[in-house]
Amino acid sequence: MLEGKYKEGDELKLGSAIYGADTVENWKEAKNHGRFNIFDEDGVAIKSIPRHQRVKIIKLIKKDDMALVKMLDGAYQGTQWWVKTSELKKEKSAGSGGIHTHHKTSHSHHHH
Repeated sequence: MLEGKYKEGDELKLGSAIYGADTVENWKEAKNHGRFNIFDEDGVAIKSIPRHQRVKIIKLIKKDDMALVKMLDGAYQGTQWWVKTSELKKEKSAGSGGIHTHHKTSHSHHHH
């Protein structure tokens, strides 16, 4: 159903937090143990990627439903993590409610 939803090179902002691992194997290992909460155990690097994180899809492995994403901002900028492709959710664009932009009129100084 999600086939072709994303392609390599796509950039998106995450609509929900997801887990990433430094290798596909480590991701599966963590999944099998149901232990995404354990970090760097036995050299396995698992990271929780927060909501609103901007990522770029570097590589997609269809058969594994895995995607390699690169962090475009934040503390982990430049690092790459494998995530479950089907877990990638795009942040809903503004206009869907909930996002209020306050326009501060900074140029309200009247010079007489």
